[in-house]
This record gives sequence, C-alpha cells and structure tokens, in this order.
Amino acid sequence: MSDWEKSICGCFGDAEICILTCFCPCVQLGKNMEGIGESFALWMLLPILFYITTAFSGGFLPLSICIPFICCVARGNIRNKFGIEGNCCLDCICVCCCDLVISWLLPVWWCRIWLTICQGGNEVKYRTSG
Repeated sequence: MSDWEKSICGCFGDAEICILTCFCPCVQLGKNMEGIGESFALWMLLPILFYITTAFSGGFLPLSICIPFICCVARGNIRNKFGIEGNCCLDCICVCCCDLVISWLLPVWWCRIWLTICQGGNEVKYRTSG
C-alpha cells in the first residue's frame, strides 16, 4: 500500500486539471474515472442527473448528500486502483471536510468538491503517465 502522491492541497500543480475542475467538474470527474478504466460518460453524467432530479423533484433528493457521495465513491475507486492506503470512512471525511472548508468561499454545489476532484485528476495523471 502507498500514500497519495498528490496532496489534497496541491490542486494548482496542474493548470489544465485545475481550470477544467473549476469550470467543468463533471467532465474532470469523468476523465479521472476514464483514466482508471471506468466509463467517462457514466461518471460525467451522474452528478448532472442528480442535479436535474433534484431540480425537478422540488429538492426531495438533496444534492448536499448525493454529490459528496459520488465524490467519495470516485475517490475510493482511484484509491483502490492504485493501492493507496485508506478506506471509505477516510474518503468521506476528506470529501466532507473539503466541502465544509470551502463552502463559504464557493456557494455553488459543484465548486465545493473541486479539491478532491483535482487531487484525483492529478493522481491519475501522475500514476498513468509512466
């Protein structure tokens, strides 16, 4: 087992990943998962579908639960693929704490989880670029 090579706070290490995550986090999430052999379209569309479902259900399906959950699962998949130490509880703590820390700076739901998406993108790029 190894540790994360890229820090959760190292999101500015790769400008392309950082910019794409800031403006199109669903696309970066899809790219992250495609990099570990999973479906780009599924992972890109999943957060969008939750957003649409919430909008049309009058808020019945709260985004505050769904989007961090998707990021926890994605983070766990990346961690498992590369043999990184940790577990689902630590993934949830990381995603939720990042969400709490920057939620007052970035009130839009898709911006709140960008640190974990950036870290995933940086890690996948680092470990697959050989």
